[in-house]
Amino acid sequence: MLKLPAMVIVGLLVVAAGALLLTNPIVNGQALNARNAAVCRHGEDESPTNRTQRLQALALASAINRAEGQQARQTRQYAPLSNLGALPPVPQDFTLKLYADNDGYVTVLKDVRDPCRYAIFTDHGGHIYETSSPAQVAD
Repeated sequence: MLKLPAMVIVGLLVVAAGALLLTNPIVNGQALNARNAAVCRHGEDESPTNRTQRLQALALASAINRAEGQQARQTRQYAPLSNLGALPPVPQDFTLKLYADNDGYVTVLKDVRDPCRYAIFTDHGGHIYETSSPAQVAD
């Protein structure tokens, strides 16, 4: 029987696991393969309903930017969501978080049903960002 050092065995297991992840990526804690591949709700094949929700979320982010800008011009402070007045509603399947202090604000809208984790971000700089598939951070 061939005896391999423990580090060689661990190395082989790491390589095998890496190869498995490359061929079967993980989304929302589930391994994906050709039979159960995730279908992003916002992308090339976006349905009319998903497109409408995405555009509503973008309009909400833009309205928040305008309201925060007006608030800052009037009071020299940014405001919590409850102080921004009438805004468009949060689209179905999206969540909204707004963090504000005297120095600025950050708004995050996320599609909670999208396996690719579509999200919209904006802040006191006034730019709106869209993203999917969160970055993988190395340990």
